[in-house]
Order: sequence, then structure tokens, then C-alpha cells
Amino acid sequence: MTKKTTVIFCLFSAVLFYTVSGESCDESLCERPSCVCASQGSPEGLKVEDTPQLVMLTFDDAVNVVNFPDYQELLMTGRKNLRSNCPILATFFVSHEYTDYSLVHELWRHNNDISIHSISHLPNTEYWKNANKTIWEEELGGMRKIISKFAKVPESDIVGVRAPFLQTAGDVTFEVMKSLNFLYDSSMPTREKTNPPLWPYTMDYGFQQNCQIAPCPKLTYDNFFIVPMVNYFKKLEIAPGHFLNIPCAMADACLPLPETEDETFQYLKENFERHYTTNRAPLPLFLHQAWLHNPERKKGYFKFVDWLLQKDDVFIVTIREALEFVRNPKPIDEYRQVCKSVKSSTCAPNPCSYSETPLNGPRNMQCCTTCPANYPWLWNVEGK
Repeated sequence: MTKKTTVIFCLFSAVLFYTVSGESCDESLCERPSCVCASQGSPEGLKVEDTPQLVMLTFDDAVNVVNFPDYQELLMTGRKNLRSNCPILATFFVSHEYTDYSLVHELWRHNNDISIHSISHLPNTEYWKNANKTIWEEELGGMRKIISKFAKVPESDIVGVRAPFLQTAGDVTFEVMKSLNFLYDSSMPTREKTNPPLWPYTMDYGFQQNCQIAPCPKLTYDNFFIVPMVNYFKKLEIAPGHFLNIPCAMADACLPLPETEDETFQYLKENFERHYTTNRAPLPLFLHQAWLHNPERKKGYFKFVDWLLQKDDVFIVTIREALEFVRNPKPIDEYRQVCKSVKSSTCAPNPCSYSETPLNGPRNMQCCTTCPANYPWLWNVEGK
């Protein structure tokens, strides 16, 4: 078996597919803005060419001095959407360990969205799959409290969730997210509904896509959004002139990894075109900053972003702003993006060191408050 064949076999043999869906969504009863049916069409009958193309940039995991320079370069050096002249924005799914909360505050005050990626981010999918409500409440609600306290971000501004390794416990997780008043989840990949892509939808009629990572929710959740992780595809040459499209839930997971600036740009552009030329469902550009450690790949990513910003019908926005559009879709001539001013900082960065922690080793943490007595962690999120 060749190396390429092995990669293909491993990718496809590791994935189980299920079909899980609620009852059919009745558009005469499911009315915006509180209820949105799952759709691969255009919202409210908009023509494709009249629909703003929204692009959602997201980054997962800790925010710290290692990755913040790339975030700063991307978001704080004057990049703006062409038509609105508003700064481009991103969404950050933050986990606790190694996070510098003064930098989270800096991202937030520049109007980027801060969302939840758990406290522990344990690399054990069985833990997340089998976790009960109490654990999920602590991992999600506790992380919101940590961010609010130590980064000085209002809890009401923290409205989104992405499960670690995209592994939920099905309805257990969704019941917790709903009870904690989160607005949306963005943990659920779809490989089936990619061409044309699936729009974000509310779960008033249940889960309306293929179940790529079981268990998936089976109940309904009024006015709670799924922001589907519409799969990307990367071309793999399996024989001279013969290609296979390798799917991935996040843009940085498609193999083989692009290695040059042009290859990266073309890979991102091809996936963008599938949205732009079909129904203009919001484009998910979901990744981890580590993907940009390759200098050529970083150049290709920034080239792609700058190429998008030459189009007056493309807007790079937070997930929350994309959902506001989904609730109240407007043709591009009526779409008014509101530019937000940078907030004043209320953070005085304070370095904290702990020789003993629940993690069986020392940890450092920079926060916007006085240092807590103990390292914040599960069951002691305030570090008392």
C-alpha cells in the first residue's frame, strides 16, 4: 500500500456516518428572527448575486504571546471590508491552560468575539463523549466565568461554544448550552451538505444534518443556532492527472497540507468559490494558529484574506454578526454593517505564578485582576 493510499484509507476508515434529523422544518411556522429552517438555498428568496458573502474567521485554543502577534497582524493593522469600511473581525474559541487573559481582553476590546472551548481541553474524546451535565456545566459555564473575571469580558458577550476535538455528548451537551443561555454551537461538521453549503439554522426542529461525530442531539432547542462546520476539500493526486477531494471539518485539517503560498491561496480560494457561486452561505474559515507557523502557508492565508477584501460584496465578520444576518437577511444594497469603535482598556496586566496546580506542575497566568490565591481550574474557577 502506497503512502498516499494509506492516508486515504485511514481518513475514511476512521469516520462513521449517521443520518440524524428532526422533523421537517415548516417555514410557515418557523419564522425569523427567532426560528430559522436549515437550508441549502438562499435566505428569504434572495438572488445569489444580491446576497452578501459573509466570511467567518475563527481560531481555537489558548491565546498567548506565541499566537497573538499573528492575530494582531491580521486584525489590528487596518484591514477593512471594502463596502462598509468596517475593520475585519474574528471569533476566538478559548481554552484555559496557557491563556494570557490580558490578550483576550485586547482581542475583545477590538470587537472580536470571545467564545468557549472548555477549561481543560482534555485530549480524550471519551471524556467529552461520556461527560455528564455537571461536567459540561463546569467546563463551559466555568470557562465563561474565568474569561469574564480574569479578562474582564462581560459574560453576556460570551455566547458561542466549540466542543474540544468537536466531540459533544449529544443532548447532554446541548441541554447544558441551552440552559446556560449560549446562543450557538459550532462543533458539528457536515460532509453531506457542502455543495451547495448548509446555512446556519436554529434547532427548533432538531438537528438537520448528517451526524459525522456521534453522539448527535436528537431533541429540539428553540432559538438555539447550529453554525455548521461545512467541510473543506483538498485535492490529492492519487495518480497522474487523477485527483481525490479529501474532506476536513476545519480548514487546517485537510491533507496533504499546502506547503507554498500559492498552493495555500488556491486551496482557500477553491473552497470560497463553492460558497460564493452557489448560495453564499457564510464561509467557515476555522483553524488553529499553528497552521500559520509555516511561513509560506501564512503568506497564502494573508494573501487570501486580502484578496477577499478587494470584493465589495464580501464581509469578514464574527460568527455572532453572521447570525444576526441569518436572522434578518437583507440584499446587499440594504445590508448595513455597523462599524464599532475600539473600547477603552480596563485591563492592567498582572503576571501570576503557581508552583503547585491541579495539573501536577507549575503554571503561569497573566490576568486583568489581582492574582487569585490558587490556579483557577475545574471546581475552583475563581482560584480561591
